[in-house]
Amino acid sequence: MNKIQTASRYLILILNFMLVIVPVFLLIQWFLYSQNNMRGLDSVNCILSFARGINTPEGYVLLQSVNWSPTSLLIGFLADAIGLILFMISLILLRKIFRTYSKSEIFSQHNAALYKKLGWLFLIDAFLAHPLSESLMILATTLNNQSGHRYLSLSFGTPNLEQIFYGTIVIIISWIMQEASKINDDQKLTI
Repeated sequence: MNKIQTASRYLILILNFMLVIVPVFLLIQWFLYSQNNMRGLDSVNCILSFARGINTPEGYVLLQSVNWSPTSLLIGFLADAIGLILFMISLILLRKIFRTYSKSEIFSQHNAALYKKLGWLFLIDAFLAHPLSESLMILATTLNNQSGHRYLSLSFGTPNLEQIFYGTIVIIISWIMQEASKINDDQKLTI
């Protein structure tokens, strides 16, 4: 049990770090895009993975090569923020799960409820957030194109199916955890 508690404490530290660094990283990235000076920073792009792209109906577009207007920049940032919000909520839920693990509470109703929420986050991401985020990003990258070459498209593909699969699996795990917590509670009451 000590190994689970120790690993949980380390994971809590990692999750706390990620809760701070991921939004900061996103803000820095969009700030650099807004400066339109990303083209000359190829080595920084490779090291920090700012070289991102998006599939548009006209082909693959690297985000650092787009001439961003204030409107397209805002739409692009909001598109990334939609996905980031769900990711941050999932990090918070995982932190809560590992916090209960660090207290040696493995099979509890609370953990089962947290796993269920995590599973629903996967499904919300697959059905709503990911398609909306991709659509807004395509709009942001094509907004400054000439008339007839601006796009707003909604797509559903393999990444969505993966999220649906993961969400379903996590919800099933939450159901199993709930049943295990009932058995655990029964065993605690048995003399």
